[in-house]
Amino acid sequence: MCLLLCNAMKMAGMIRLQQFGVFLGAMLFLAVTHAAEPVLIASRNYEFMIRHGDRARSYLLHVPPHVATGKPLPLLIAFHGGGSSAAGMKDHYGIDRVADRFGYLVAYPNGSGFLKQIGLSWNAGKCCGYALERHIDDTGFIAAMIDDVARRIPIDAKRVFAAGHSNGAMMVHRVAIELGNRIVAIAAVAGSLVYDARRRTAPKSVLIIHSIDDPLALYQGGESSLRPSTGKRSHHEPIENTVKWWAENNGCGSAPVSGPVVEEMSSGKKFTARKIEYDNCRNGGKVIFWKLSGTGHAWPGQEPVLPERAMGPYSSPIDANEEIFSFFNSVTHGSR
Repeated sequence: MCLLLCNAMKMAGMIRLQQFGVFLGAMLFLAVTHAAEPVLIASRNYEFMIRHGDRARSYLLHVPPHVATGKPLPLLIAFHGGGSSAAGMKDHYGIDRVADRFGYLVAYPNGSGFLKQIGLSWNAGKCCGYALERHIDDTGFIAAMIDDVARRIPIDAKRVFAAGHSNGAMMVHRVAIELGNRIVAIAAVAGSLVYDARRRTAPKSVLIIHSIDDPLALYQGGESSLRPSTGKRSHHEPIENTVKWWAENNGCGSAPVSGPVVEEMSSGKKFTARKIEYDNCRNGGKVIFWKLSGTGHAWPGQEPVLPERAMGPYSSPIDANEEIFSFFNSVTHGSR
């Protein structure tokens, strides 16, 4: 009798154990599948770390109020200039304010350098600094960062854009070529294409903003003067060569159309801007070039950060943020 009872109890225990195992397996499955889905996070600022290769890399993420809709959001990747950092760009360029109005996520990746928050650079090809000298795989890092953002919050994969300043603008040209299937359009401010492996990419809409009086990213190309942030010189390609390369890449079939000159007077000096646009390009891959004069190495519309003797005048008739977001919005309503 005891043998029968003990066996029955043992069988019941095994059944319960099996049931618990099935339950635990189901919970683990749900946990894994849930973890694979983007998690809605609140509208605020975040800092995230990821590992790429043998390096720990970081980026800041600004989440706009539009996150409350639960819909996938467009993503702008904003590249800081050489010698700066993600925090420096986020704090001083005013991008978040306009991004909130347009409903964009903004990811600010950090370049690499000896220190974590200063003197950082990007390996854009022939420039610049620490990242170039150590052959840092910045393109791979950006691809991994896009994936990381997508794991955290729903993004619209058809509306991933890149914008950058100076060395960051150079990097924007490179990622547009190397990540051509992921970056829809770019905006480059005060930085040319210095990437040697200039293989053609799919037609891509490109906005370029550059001043003929830029004292650092020289309009005609060549070696710049010593950069105050790094103590080194930087190589620059002629900016008109960069504009021409993108027009050829996009198969723009007609001569560019120049708009009227926009003028502004500031402190007794004249600043001008002229919009030069290539149209009739393949698959809607337009190219727009804002050619400035009087302005220095600034991000137009930005409040002064470094002294004018280092950067040149900050004044400009246009606001880079307004031009960039309006440009990206116009691109999303057509094809790449």
